[in-house]
Amino acid sequence: MTKWLILFSGFLISYSYGQSLAQEVKTDHSRREAVIFGSDYKDILIVPKEYDRFTPDITQINSVERVLCKSIQGFRNNFRQYVGYINTESDSIILVSILSKKVIKKNQESWKREFIYGLGDFYERNQRIIYYNLSENKILKL
Repeated sequence: MTKWLILFSGFLISYSYGQSLAQEVKTDHSRREAVIFGSDYKDILIVPKEYDRFTPDITQINSVERVLCKSIQGFRNNFRQYVGYINTESDSIILVSILSKKVIKKNQESWKREFIYGLGDFYERNQRIIYYNLSENKILKL
């Protein structure tokens, strides 16, 4: 089991380091940085490979953030990552990772090129993953 975990971890590290940098954006609804991963970002753990991808534009991101500002206390003070995909119902979904400053400090070398999704107590306190249905303008999972 340990050999499998080491091998799998090595694959993820080498796979994600081959990815291109995400596009940095300044949005209307936050004081912190945000990055948008393009449709060419292929992290198989966050979006299954059978889904089509799209690159969210700044207008779409501002629409999402307008809703999230009203729904999440302290949203403006967090860093964000965005990935777009089309689900099986042909809806446009934006996956949002909301990261505290502590997560950025811990992942400062990689957060602009790797979508962060951590496990354990630290990430449960300092990160939120949200699915937003852009087609229906509503939060799917908060």
